[in-house]
Amino acid sequence: MMFKTHIAMALFAGLGILNVLNLENKIMFVIAVLAGASVVDIDLKTSKVGRKAKPVSTLFQFIFSHRGFFHTVFAGLILTVPILIFSKIGLAFGFFAGYLSHIIIDMFNPKGVRPFSPFFQLSLRGPIPVGSLREYALLAVLVFIDALVLLKFTL
Repeated sequence: MMFKTHIAMALFAGLGILNVLNLENKIMFVIAVLAGASVVDIDLKTSKVGRKAKPVSTLFQFIFSHRGFFHTVFAGLILTVPILIFSKIGLAFGFFAGYLSHIIIDMFNPKGVRPFSPFFQLSLRGPIPVGSLREYALLAVLVFIDALVLLKFTL
């Protein structure tokens, strides 16, 4: 999926969680959610985050395939642990929620993901190619819902 679709999905997830939880720093939570959703594509040097961290991304792309290790729940947990250790639980939870939102929306793509690898090789895939009209329709729906929820927060 496109970066903007991942961001819209992460915001959707983050705002949904904020509706349920009473967190003290909502803005930092949303930033953590967006960071979690963005970092998943570090294994692709042409991705938005990959271009910002080219040497690291190039190394990761060489070692891991795109939509491989970094597109698993296991990798999300590993990357969340340092945040949990050095920060508040709310930020770690937000990061992990964003990370999961990225993996979930990639399940809608025909290339799919194996979210439980290396423990289970179950491959989940869907009917929405990257950059397709269907993805733009999904993006429009997510942006519309995000805007409605943000408007509710401001009223």
